[in-house]
Amino acid sequence: MALKSLTEILEQAWADKVIEEFQVKCKEARELLLDAGVGYLKKGEYEKAESALTTLVELEQTSSVKNFRSHLFLGICYDQQNRLSNAEVEYNVALNLADNDEDRGNIYGMLGTCLFHQGDRFKDAFHALKKAVELGNEESRARFESLKGYDFDDPKTYTLMGSALKRWGYAEAAEKALRKAAELEKKK
Repeated sequence: MALKSLTEILEQAWADKVIEEFQVKCKEARELLLDAGVGYLKKGEYEKAESALTTLVELEQTSSVKNFRSHLFLGICYDQQNRLSNAEVEYNVALNLADNDEDRGNIYGMLGTCLFHQGDRFKDAFHALKKAVELGNEESRARFESLKGYDFDDPKTYTLMGSALKRWGYAEAAEKALRKAAELEKKK
């Protein structure tokens, strides 16, 4: 085996340094995008938040670094815009990436609320909220307790929930719940 020349050693050292600096800059860019997205969310500027968070998610797809927070906050952004199916997808990705029970409990709580607001997913919402409570998320307990004891195959459940959703201003979800009640009524 031949010894490397000084030039080869210097070129390798330079390349290693460039790669290291690039990785640091990428990490800084990811942190800035997350901070910007969260900041825009707090201000209610959902289009700007979505842009920052979507860019972050796309950047992470080309990297070995995956962060559940980018998907979580993108899910919250979609949720705030009533784009519930998009929010559900992002919450599920965040669940798969989260590495501790506290974070998973929080995400299950948001997922459960998102599913509840879809109007025809009360059974799924119940199970997500139950999981949140099991993982220690007490904020989900009230919504979970409110669903406990309902028969999700009973049209009355969907009629009742549809009425509640309508009162809370979720007209589209209320409509879905009432349609589900009608479907279940036909099956009886």
